Amino acid sequence: MTSLWRDPPSGRAHDVGPWLVCLDLQREFVVPGRPLHSPGVERRIEACRALLAYARESGWPVIHVHRRREAGLFCERSEFARPVAGLEPRASEAVFFRSQLAAFAAPGLRRMAPPTPGTQVFLAALALDNACMATVLHGADIGLKITVAEDIIGAATLGPYEPGVVAGVAKRLLAPFARFESAQS
Repeated sequence: MTSLWRDPPSGRAHDVGPWLVCLDLQREFVVPGRPLHSPGVERRIEACRALLAYARESGWPVIHVHRRREAGLFCERSEFARPVAGLEPRASEAVFFRSQLAAFAAPGLRRMAPPTPGTQVFLAALALDNACMATVLHGADIGLKITVAEDIIGAATLGPYEPGVVAGVAKRLLAPFARFESAQS
């Protein structure tokens, strides 16, 4: 089966330099008391703002992919589904909404002409959760060179395991598919 990813249309305008994919930079992760809030998120938001500013100044394509659901977490009618203050998309930046796990599975992004195999993609996500992991794996599967901004991502407690343990295990699992680097490097 031929996929849009493997046979991109000719004359694409977005195949220059690296891309920044902003995954779920939404208030569900940053508002104290919300189930996805994690310690240290303020520091991670500042690192994300710096990376976003650098990408914009450097002329990288910046893509925002937001989770949307009809009810519960990320409910489209909820204030918590809105972007984090200071990380809002600009009018010139594409925004895609998804209900799937992987950012590259967002229907609009698939139609827009996604990055071609070999493209360097920097991933900014506030949580090293199932969506972040699925995005890394999907990106690797379609031939992208994924770098995760490790000083932006956080992890939640998983059963008896503390966030640091959860993040460490997730990074080791994803190591064959992505690099983890500081957003400042």
